[in-house]
Amino acid sequence: MRSFVVGGAGFIGSHLVDELVQRGPVTVYDNFTVGKHEFLAEAKERGQVDVVEGDVLDLENLTAAMKGHDAVFHLAANPEARWGLERTRLDLEQGTIATYNSLEAARLSGVPRFVLSSSGTVYGNVTKACAEGDLGTLPFSLYGASKLAGETLVASYVECFGLRGTILRFGNVVGPRGTHGAILDFCKKLKAHPEFLDVLGDGSQSKP
Repeated sequence: MRSFVVGGAGFIGSHLVDELVQRGPVTVYDNFTVGKHEFLAEAKERGQVDVVEGDVLDLENLTAAMKGHDAVFHLAANPEARWGLERTRLDLEQGTIATYNSLEAARLSGVPRFVLSSSGTVYGNVTKACAEGDLGTLPFSLYGASKLAGETLVASYVECFGLRGTILRFGNVVGPRGTHGAILDFCKKLKAHPEFLDVLGDGSQSKP
């Protein structure tokens, strides 16, 4: 299988490339504003990894690079939800439009399978414990709204053009190569100030 990973040099993307390269050649398409070349070192030792440095907003370049692949994995996005509050177009461009461009490039280049990296932020502010199937989608951030818009675009391309689509909703992902995120930020704050713990809400929250 020839895999095309948009945002493949980032935290999650590079780990995905580590696994995909064991199944066949992988092309990583990344602008390297957040992703790092060194994150791909392990994958390059395992197999064939081609790197294309490009902007996902450049549809022509993206389509040309995508031709000849069997599956697209779209992980490119604004990596920090709070940045969208400072630049309100950020999630529209790097979330919704970027996802559209990857979908359209897949359609134009004849790639049959598309996997979208989405987020649990599409659920919004969940106030009570319930099964995932019982949750509605009501994002409370521009980041979450862009992720939900991306999901509906995938569903539309599946129905309109016969694309095989898969959507993955990630929560708080932690691990090697992680550079930011709620859990990592929490650990950094606690390490810097072990005598102080910032608790959101009244402290009665729990997870099963």
